[in-house]
Amino acid sequence: MGIKVGVLSGFNKDSMNLLRSMHMLHLKKENMILSLNYGIFNSEYPNPVARRNFLIDLDGSISNQ
Repeated sequence: MGIKVGVLSGFNKDSMNLLRSMHMLHLKKENMILSLNYGIFNSEYPNPVARRNFLIDLDGSISNQ
């Protein structure tokens, strides 16, 4: 039996339905910023996920300050 890691590992997946799973990640290096939004959006929310469409949105910016 392996180690369970992650947000959903403590939930009983057999008795729960995934409705949406979106995540945000923001990174900065010197004057550059990368914003990443990703996950399963679910256009039919609040109904359970019927289609596993994965969304990814990358935005980058540079500051001259």
